[in-house]
Amino acid sequence: MAAVAGVIANGLLARLLSPEEFGAYFLCLSVMLFASLFGNLGMRQAVVRFIPAALAKELPGRAKSAIKIAFISTAFGVSLVALSFYLGVGAWVANIVFNSKVILGVVGLLTIMIVIYTFQMLVAEVFRGFHDIRLASIFSGLATSLISVVLFSLLWVMKGQANLNEVLTLFVLASLISLAIASFLVRRKISGLSGQGSLPQKEALSVAWPLYITGIVSFLLMEAHLWILGGLQPASEVAIYGAAYKIVNLVGMPLLMVNNIIMPMVAELHAKNKMDELEKVLRGSATVSGVPAVIGLIILAVIGGKILELVYGGYYKAGVTVLAVLCIGQIINVILGSPGILLMMSGNERSLMIISSVCGVVGIATSFILIPSMSYLGAGIGLSVGVGLNKIVMWNFCRTRLGVTTHMSYGSIAVQYKQMRKLLTLNL
Repeated sequence: MAAVAGVIANGLLARLLSPEEFGAYFLCLSVMLFASLFGNLGMRQAVVRFIPAALAKELPGRAKSAIKIAFISTAFGVSLVALSFYLGVGAWVANIVFNSKVILGVVGLLTIMIVIYTFQMLVAEVFRGFHDIRLASIFSGLATSLISVVLFSLLWVMKGQANLNEVLTLFVLASLISLAIASFLVRRKISGLSGQGSLPQKEALSVAWPLYITGIVSFLLMEAHLWILGGLQPASEVAIYGAAYKIVNLVGMPLLMVNNIIMPMVAELHAKNKMDELEKVLRGSATVSGVPAVIGLIILAVIGGKILELVYGGYYKAGVTVLAVLCIGQIINVILGSPGILLMMSGNERSLMIISSVCGVVGIATSFILIPSMSYLGAGIGLSVGVGLNKIVMWNFCRTRLGVTTHMSYGSIAVQYKQMRKLLTLNL
């Protein structure tokens, strides 16, 4: 629902904004995501690992300590990031990296967005650590997307067109409403934690920092191509690439959905050393999510031009070729399942960091070489190379070092669905 609402919101924005401002909007969102990763200090991923592991060992005090450390660390980190961004980094990004006066004019709004989004995602991951997938899903994007669709629709009906400042103001309003509700609910959930156990801050930071680096590198693996494109080509080219990229992400959503569900399960099963059950979860989730995703990606590669025109308008039909290239990388991604989740939740965060870093550099270098001559198609090739290589190396590491495979099963999808349903019922 969040993904569909996001595509609807982008479709509205494609009609409210010029291609240049729509491209700038994609760049602003990317900057917000990147800055929030810096501000979170790796606590968003760490808290999902600590909470279910602590509760599995009946140490609620340790889970509460993890949440407290996560919020204090995040408050410190995001304050530094927001202050730096507002006082100079934001202007440098707008002027030097993207050469965009449009982005320069919304640095203040971007700063607010960074702070809100950082806490919004931390709260969502706390819900996920408690196995509350419903609230985690709602407040990691669904609530903001739905409110944004309503606000953008009203703006479209009332004015028919808008500028980037107006659009981001409405986005901030939607995010604030979502964060306020989420904060109220998470406080009630945390208040119920009492009992034995504590988490030393040193231990929390030792786990968080590799996840911090991995999160930044993983982001660059996916988003640096957009940044390079924005720095070397006009914003209108960024708009075409961003439109295609968002559509492909929508079709790949089943894998993201199961990743969000199985993350605390993987941490808990690994803590209990139930490796056979762990592999069933990973391969079953890969099959259940991979089959519809692969089918959807093949369809998208065939009729992608018509879909782009329907969602965004005739101008964006030019992205049909890059759409097909992105589909290839996404097919590799969904077939091999979730080896990154296994590495992250099993104490192999440093190996994950190294693998992601090396593969990220390869993908980014590919984009940097190809974008000057191929524009957004070069960015799509670079992204697919980086994503595909990263997933293959992680899958092989899990297979050879951990003895666990994560790829789609070749058995009956009906059987895999039944197994996943049983496991989910037992764990959730």
